Amino acid sequence: MNIQETYSLMDVCLGNIAPDLLIKSCSLVDVYTGEILEDQDIAIKGSYFAYVGKWKYSISGISQIIDAKNLYAVPGMIDGHTHLLYLMSPYEAIKHIIPTGTTTIVTEVMEIYPIAGVEGIRDFINMLKDQPIRFFFTVPSMVTTPESLKGMATKELKELLAMEEVLGMGESYWQAILGDRETFVPNMVLTRMHKKSLEGHSAGARNEKLMAYAAIGVGSCHEPITATEALERARLGFHVMIREGAVRKDLKAISQLLSKVDTRRFVLSSDGVDPEELMEQGYMDSIVRKAISFGVEPVKAVQMATLNVAEHFHMDDFLGGIAPAKFADLVLIEDLKGFYPRYVISSGRLIAEDRRIILEPRPISFNPSYLNRLRRGRVFQREDFLLRAPKGGSVFKVLAMEMVTDLVTQRVVFELPQINGIFLPNEHKDLSLVSAVDRLKPENGHFTGLLKGFGLRKGAFGCSAGWDSTDMILVGKDPWDMAVAANRIFELQGGAVVVVEGRVIWELGFPILGIMSLLNVEDLVQAFKDLKRILEGLGVSFRDPLLSLVTLSTSAIPFFRICHEGYKDLKTGRIEGLFIS
Repeated sequence: MNIQETYSLMDVCLGNIAPDLLIKSCSLVDVYTGEILEDQDIAIKGSYFAYVGKWKYSISGISQIIDAKNLYAVPGMIDGHTHLLYLMSPYEAIKHIIPTGTTTIVTEVMEIYPIAGVEGIRDFINMLKDQPIRFFFTVPSMVTTPESLKGMATKELKELLAMEEVLGMGESYWQAILGDRETFVPNMVLTRMHKKSLEGHSAGARNEKLMAYAAIGVGSCHEPITATEALERARLGFHVMIREGAVRKDLKAISQLLSKVDTRRFVLSSDGVDPEELMEQGYMDSIVRKAISFGVEPVKAVQMATLNVAEHFHMDDFLGGIAPAKFADLVLIEDLKGFYPRYVISSGRLIAEDRRIILEPRPISFNPSYLNRLRRGRVFQREDFLLRAPKGGSVFKVLAMEMVTDLVTQRVVFELPQINGIFLPNEHKDLSLVSAVDRLKPENGHFTGLLKGFGLRKGAFGCSAGWDSTDMILVGKDPWDMAVAANRIFELQGGAVVVVEGRVIWELGFPILGIMSLLNVEDLVQAFKDLKRILEGLGVSFRDPLLSLVTLSTSAIPFFRICHEGYKDLKTGRIEGLFIS
């Protein structure tokens, strides 16, 4: 805010000039005191709140007046941890977020950096500037499954931390941090030296290990899945980001704690937006609504989606509440329990009314190179995905991944016979081939192993958008189908494909860096529904089969993963091959 803007706000308060927008007679949810103040007026000048109270001056000259009698005014909501730059195009996501009352988003960019580097992060930050809603970013810690992608150069980190839109370093997986402190901790300390936050990922950490992780200065964690885990982190000073989104839904389990403790260190977040839920239920408004339905007091639920988030990121001097000199982000709702936005105001502009967009997103254009990022060294053949046995034996101990849940995997060992020098998963009811193919650098090659419990009975299923890597992930019963799937994904320049008996029976392009679609949300949702139906017919029963596939490569979820270098044992940090001697 400059001097002239400051003078204008002062003059509105003193009645010397008219505000641009006056909201009359609302019930104000004061997140600073926890009160609901009846019959309040809110005056906005430019992008900021100027006056909050009972308006004493003339309404002459005011450009816009909203009669908010019988409506509640709450601050614009903030999602403090999400992964917006994945699957949906940013434009489509913004278009559907605007009516939900979510006016500020803090997103990870870990998906962008391995593919497009610092230049790519800068481009996407610029793409999301001057939109109807506000964006901030956390830079990747680069705790990755492939050893070759680990860490970030200090020069690049400094360059990103110097950007005002960058609030800190994004989630870092605690096991890797404690196991390889020399690679990761210096950059984390550097981030704190820049007075920026360290976002956490402490799934499964307890007691001394959790404290060692906290000792680095990590300030938040979105991974608690029980009230006990949430309380342990809150007692260590973490802001606990309660996750309710595409990957997991932990709000119900943790909500029982929220009536027993001070909630100022608790935050509501999505950790990723499901396109269907965004379209049908909303975004942060839906999460607040759920919190209230689980017994959280409405004002506390609002605080957890506004002020608490702003305080965590040290943005509460200009965001998170309705008060003079704060950005004029505000939502008017009819009922605190129903929590359906009627009016959405962002930076003083009315951007949505009754779920209808008033201010359209700014069009986004992509660097043409982002639509042509996949590199294939050669056309894949059936032989590329065969598991060949070493010479001199008939039965071998073979390492495999096993699906414990739809996301969690573990390390298992099978004794398998070779048939004509090859291991054939079709001979085993619930074993599939699984392969990770580096989609950017053909010289890095690929690794093929075994996966138990995915359920696929025939064909192959592949996607270019593997988490925490530059890998395409393929699961299949037939090596030829896997080769057809890989080749088609390269032809699409990114996407997801299902192949049966050498024929592509379903496909969806992700042409933006191989990780994002250009479809509108409605068509994207229908494509995912079609995918689930097709895979159910092939034996895959997971809630979100695409998520189960692409997370096979991530270090975020325990315990045994895959990348183009081999299997990755997250407990030991070691890369392993297929055979045990």
